[in-house]
Amino acid sequence: MKRKTIPLLLILSSMMLAGCQGGSSSSLPTSEKSSTFPSAETPSASSSSTDTPKASSSEEPTPSSSSGEEEPSSSSSVVTKEVSVAITASKTTLKLDETLQLTAIVTNATDTSVTWSSSDSAVASVSATGEVTALALGSSAITATSVSDPTKSASVTLTVIDKYDARLTQDGTVTIEAENMDLSGFVIRGDVTSIKPTAQDCIESSDETTYGTSGGKSIGFIGKGSIIKATIYNEKDLKLTPYLRMASADSTFGVDSNITFTIDSTRVDSNGYSTFGSTADNTYYNWKDVELDSLLLAAGEHTLTFTVTGSAINFDAVKLAVSDYDNTSKYNVISQDGTTVTEAEDAILFSDSTFIVRSDAVSVKPTASDCIEASDETTYGTSGGKSVGFIGAGTVISVPLYVKADAVITPEVRMASADSTFNVDGNITFKLDSTTITSNGYNTFGSTADNTYYNWKDVALTTTILTSGFHTLTFTVTGSAINLDAFKFVTTYYDDVDSYGTQITEDGTTIFEAENLTPTAGSFKVESPTGDAASLTSGGKSTGNYASGTVLNMVFSLKEKANVDIIGVMAKYEDTYSLRDNVKFELDGATLTPDAVTFGHTDTNLYWNWKNVTIASQSLTSGKHTFMVTAIGADNTMPNVDCFKIVTKGMGASFIATNGNTYRVEGESVNTSHLISDGGTSFVESSTEEVAATSGQKCLAHVDSGSYFEIPFYVDETSTSLTMTCRLSKYEAINVNDNYSVYVDGTKVAWADTTQTLGRTDGNDWHNWKLCTLSATTLATGTHTFKFSFDNNGANVDYISFAFAAVTEA
Repeated sequence: MKRKTIPLLLILSSMMLAGCQGGSSSSLPTSEKSSTFPSAETPSASSSSTDTPKASSSEEPTPSSSSGEEEPSSSSSVVTKEVSVAITASKTTLKLDETLQLTAIVTNATDTSVTWSSSDSAVASVSATGEVTALALGSSAITATSVSDPTKSASVTLTVIDKYDARLTQDGTVTIEAENMDLSGFVIRGDVTSIKPTAQDCIESSDETTYGTSGGKSIGFIGKGSIIKATIYNEKDLKLTPYLRMASADSTFGVDSNITFTIDSTRVDSNGYSTFGSTADNTYYNWKDVELDSLLLAAGEHTLTFTVTGSAINFDAVKLAVSDYDNTSKYNVISQDGTTVTEAEDAILFSDSTFIVRSDAVSVKPTASDCIEASDETTYGTSGGKSVGFIGAGTVISVPLYVKADAVITPEVRMASADSTFNVDGNITFKLDSTTITSNGYNTFGSTADNTYYNWKDVALTTTILTSGFHTLTFTVTGSAINLDAFKFVTTYYDDVDSYGTQITEDGTTIFEAENLTPTAGSFKVESPTGDAASLTSGGKSTGNYASGTVLNMVFSLKEKANVDIIGVMAKYEDTYSLRDNVKFELDGATLTPDAVTFGHTDTNLYWNWKNVTIASQSLTSGKHTFMVTAIGADNTMPNVDCFKIVTKGMGASFIATNGNTYRVEGESVNTSHLISDGGTSFVESSTEEVAATSGQKCLAHVDSGSYFEIPFYVDETSTSLTMTCRLSKYEAINVNDNYSVYVDGTKVAWADTTQTLGRTDGNDWHNWKLCTLSATTLATGTHTFKFSFDNNGANVDYISFAFAAVTEA
């Protein structure tokens, strides 16, 4: 067999290819974890002088006798491999200030070291060891060059993006897509984990043309416990109003009861938003922009957190509406007890204010700025040395506030007039938000011998509890005007408004000692009875000699709803004295009519014949209440007063019970905190079918077994017999005794008929109401608790009735 002749050209070509195994830099293989970027080879003198292999003999080789393989060429070649460089990078996108370690791999060189360089070191710098630092937004090519052969190198292009999801730099709206937020705390809804195993799988296509999303995608299948975060950065202080774009087929989905929103540590609510629901052509993605509370955001980094505490909702995007960028100094920021001041000369220049120059001065004072006057504080007593005059009718001055936590605030307006009878409320209207507040008839101004005009007075307006958030005090001139110096906001009970007034947290008697009260008008004299009289007072002292027009204010706050008796411990020498004609009693602005009472002295007590006079007896809601006493008769005609008592009973009770009465508690109004849902969207359901008409056309529904609810009530009798009836329904025919239990104060009460069953009838498939009566039980005076337990099944509850009757003695 003849030997094959191998052409010299083919041998040379093969050797050239063998020397170029590094490949081209235009081909960048990648993987999930890292990318390797090969060298870009450059022809060089050394590569061009590589020895050329000699041509082999043209004779044909002799085949091996054993294998039949061709014999190798008798001549040999030495191939010099070229140096190559590759870069390994775990990613090619960095966030601002992030660092990344690159690795350079040099082959076919004794010295495998490299030098590093950046095409734009202002965007990304690189150290001698290959650590890259992202410095500015943009892109930069990072190159590793072989020290052994500087003609060999490899490069990787890194892109630097912002480390914040949103950078707020001006007024306007910035959108953060939900799918781009931090989903590391995402919890997948329990019923879909098998088909949606990761957060990324829960990102859905929600075409914005059809469904109205902000960017075409949204997140669904969000489970309870999910925490989704976005980072924000603003270079200047600003006012921020977040909007959350969400959708639910449930038209009554309660946002705040299922989702908690915070910016840093401050909670921002939707204020009860619940208007979602599907439409005829959109069964689910009925997107709504849900507005959250606005807040002032200081310059710097912030985190918005979306936490699912109950049921979840589809989530499309966060929209951040920015206003007052670098212009928040106009807000009085209230963050502690004390006084915050806005100078009048600053307030009139706010964009929301309308300043009208007084008509007789407009020719010489054409603008608001022209009406700012120097009023030296040393001489005239201004708060800051300037004031505003020449104020005309129609002027509206708005003073914006930002209260970081609930607080009790008394606005004061520092004003001056030469008119000693200037009627503030008759010429100026004040509002806090939309509520009118007044100066309570202030009119004490006027000039003095050394001050003909600027006799400044701090005029206190109505004290108000302001919730956290933004508020506006509005000053509107409706008649004659007055000089203005400043607006002051005196803050007390900051972040502790529950302590405003005397707090009453449980049943019992709270005493206001008369001698400790400070009259808001008028005067009285503190007296110290002696002998038998002293032993009859609550604390050893009393008050008398009340001037006509004296006003006493007593403020108290109830933790919960309660039945309240207000009692005055009073005495008067005359036994024919008319209390109602000489003293006016008011509770929360409503006039009270006290019990008729006969005072008068006795042989052993010439004056302090103390009587407990019931002034009011009524049920009061939780919160603040004001009891006011005014002496409306002549001087010294108001009785002597030892104290006033606020007696509470049944605090937190649903009702105060007396014999002979029946009280009904509707199922839809019970406390649901211990109820378990059977999957319904609400525990309240309509029941308007004529054959099953409920007491109020609603009922408690969608309750699962293991649930219970409680009803507290107060018995205002020494002893009473209680009979309870539950109006229940259930589709299935189940035994009441075997499935539901009732307890009063922890003691189980038996059903009157242990064989009674619930269940449908031909005429009513569901709300087939049955009256289920319990055995009578005897109770004493005090607070009691009714408990209904769904032991083995849920049930619909229309109402529970409680009938009280006097105990029949045997």
